[in-house]
Amino acid sequence: MFEDDETLQMYIEESLDHLGDIESDLLTIEEGGENIDLDLVNNVFRAAHSIKGGAGFMGLTTIKDLSHHLENVLGLIRTNELIPDSTRISVLLKGFDKLENLLKNIETSNDVDVSDHIAALENITKSSLPETQQDMVSEMVDIVLDDGRIFQQVSLYELEKYKSEGKNLFLVEYDLINDIQRKKKNPIEMLNTLQKTGAIVDSRIDFDAVGTLDNTAFPGRIPFQILFASIIEYDMAETLFDINKQYIHAITDQMMVAASAIETDPQSMALADKAEIEVQIRPEKTTSAPQTAHIESAAPKVNVAPVVAPKEVNKTAKDAGKSDGKDIQIAAKTQTSLRVNVGLLDTLMNLAGELVLSRNQLLQGINSSNIKTTEVSGQRIDMITSELQEAIMKTRMQPIANILNKFTRVVRDLSQQLGKTIELEIEGKDVELDKTILESINDPLTHLVRNSVDHGIETPMEREQMGKQPTGTIVLKAFHEAGQVNLVISDDGKGLYPEKLAASAIDKGLVTEQQVADMSEKNKMELIFMPGFSMAKEVTDVSGRGVGMDVVITNIETLGGIIELDSTPGQGTTIQIKLPLTLAIIPSQITSVGDERYALPQVNLNELLRIPAAQVKEKIETVGDAAVVRLRGELLPLLDLSKVLGIERTYTEPKEEEAHPDRRENTADRRSKNHLTTEEALSDTLEPPVEREKKDRRYHAASAINIAVVSAGAFKYGLIVDQLHDSEEIVVKPV
Repeated sequence: MFEDDETLQMYIEESLDHLGDIESDLLTIEEGGENIDLDLVNNVFRAAHSIKGGAGFMGLTTIKDLSHHLENVLGLIRTNELIPDSTRISVLLKGFDKLENLLKNIETSNDVDVSDHIAALENITKSSLPETQQDMVSEMVDIVLDDGRIFQQVSLYELEKYKSEGKNLFLVEYDLINDIQRKKKNPIEMLNTLQKTGAIVDSRIDFDAVGTLDNTAFPGRIPFQILFASIIEYDMAETLFDINKQYIHAITDQMMVAASAIETDPQSMALADKAEIEVQIRPEKTTSAPQTAHIESAAPKVNVAPVVAPKEVNKTAKDAGKSDGKDIQIAAKTQTSLRVNVGLLDTLMNLAGELVLSRNQLLQGINSSNIKTTEVSGQRIDMITSELQEAIMKTRMQPIANILNKFTRVVRDLSQQLGKTIELEIEGKDVELDKTILESINDPLTHLVRNSVDHGIETPMEREQMGKQPTGTIVLKAFHEAGQVNLVISDDGKGLYPEKLAASAIDKGLVTEQQVADMSEKNKMELIFMPGFSMAKEVTDVSGRGVGMDVVITNIETLGGIIELDSTPGQGTTIQIKLPLTLAIIPSQITSVGDERYALPQVNLNELLRIPAAQVKEKIETVGDAAVVRLRGELLPLLDLSKVLGIERTYTEPKEEEAHPDRRENTADRRSKNHLTTEEALSDTLEPPVEREKKDRRYHAASAINIAVVSAGAFKYGLIVDQLHDSEEIVVKPV
């Protein structure tokens, strides 16, 4: 088992990068139909080919086999032998989905069954061939070298394909120790270089040639074999491959034997007998003593990660010999990486240099007691720090296109499944979000888009009956507003019917009839966010389980965002999500209760209110046991933060420094002694109280109420605090 292998991690990152745009490329190819965009097809083909080449080196047999069959189909499309219709593109999309899943779960990839995907791809390949040649797609051959060694299980179809293109076949044997490790070559980069001059048909590490190493001798070579197709001649091969010619084998038809013939044909059995002898592995080319390796024709095929250092060879080869035909498990630690523009890195370097210079100036000013220099340096450091913070935040920002582009596929697949015709429009792909937020909104957005397709857009027949175009439209839009990122998902479908939603919620026991009677139309529509709510009449693969919109709103609120719903029956629905740009630094309003200070994220802050002491009795009302304030004609519930947190509230008289306990039970109760004059008491009011209130101690300045109006999702309320301070940026760090 190889853990934290740098080469393996590099392969995974490069492969996932190759897969990044494949989905959108395949969908564009599908739209083109017979008008094939060769550039796009070549991009997808090269991605599959590169993944296959690296997988052979890494011992990732399942990934290699799947990418090999994907490559075959793409090769036929780029030679115009296949038309990329919807059915074939669907098979390719599913194949690449599986490939991505295997790469993300590399540790168990060799144990995953992909036979269904391979069979579907083989059927597509066979459909392009005459019936007499179709069996060749599934047929495998072994390549028997002059010394009796066997390169097992090579696709006959692929060999014949390259031969028909006039390409020569070579089996090249690099030495992992001498040709790669000691020359400080990167194997993945080496494979990428080779692919510029030909095609890698197959690749693997030949641990059979190393042997079981029952003795403690060190092996002379660990061959890394590459089956290569190219138009170059054998005489030029040594220059291309940069190794001795004796390790380059030109493949002829006589060397290719059907895989089944090795066990059944007498002549092939003779070759197998020859392979049972001990073969000396070119001792004259190594610095160690001559070594022998036991070659077995029926030796188990062992797939391992590459040996990256000579000191690991003995242990690795022993593990290979004792594998009993099982693949050696490959482990890789998950790492998170980001693509950062080089210009941004240059900016960070410049700012770091400026910061060092300003620090030196500050130290000089302090040492020389020069106040002017110290002040200037402090101001300079403040400016540089702000620029540095902004630049560092940009390194985490990723375009939202990374998420939005995938919905073209989601809408395509679902609309085909549901028999609907839907056009997806995406706006604002360049808007950037923090990587953490971007990853977290993927599932909520997916659910919202699926809801629009399933519940929102009608079938073509239903739309025509309603006087609409048969093709429905879903719009995904991203834009910046008020320091936040806004995401809008809208459709021109059937919309939401508040009364139907309310009736469904009552039937499911989520609300009572009395509660519904007190609801506004907007409140009734927001019932879809309740856990367990669903309008689907039956459970399907798409919806009907009553789990979804409540999870969506929970996830959005966890990110510090809010979600708003607007719908017109018969015309469509619009859902707007407002998110902070980042979760690492949050602009906040600082408040205090008692001796404690608290930060309220500005994304949740609507406005700040201060009710003067003399107006408390008039402004604060009571509904049941709850305190409310009438704000622009609407009742706003009030929560006392000190009671919520269990903090003893205190207050300080303007002419005293001593803190006194606040014993008020109700929000509108008086708080302090009336020992100030009327003029002093009125100093904190917006308007003088009426004459009868002059003896009311409630108008004392200490009895004024500070309220922060905040929203949590669709719910808005007022939070009563002791004091309101300035706004600050809060750094959020994991505990």
